[in-house]
Amino acid sequence: MGARGIAPRDITYEAISSLLDKVLPGFGELFRFLSYQEIGSRAISSRALAGVYQDRLIFALPGSRPAVQLGMEKLILPELRHLTDLLETG
Repeated sequence: MGARGIAPRDITYEAISSLLDKVLPGFGELFRFLSYQEIGSRAISSRALAGVYQDRLIFALPGSRPAVQLGMEKLILPELRHLTDLLETG
């Protein structure tokens, strides 16, 4: 499986984004901002994304352990309850 960068093998973004019913652009924006604070300008190559597919939350992060930890601790876990509540009240 491709990662979330721009190398030819990195196809996750295209595969997932084409399926999403709704996109959460703020997720990728905030992930890149937080990533920039840790790794600098290399963060521009990240294509982290999140959205909703068939009433389920989908998150795609770069595959490195620090990136996953950053996304989970700073973005996903703090907002998971809120996001699932929004889906349930639909």
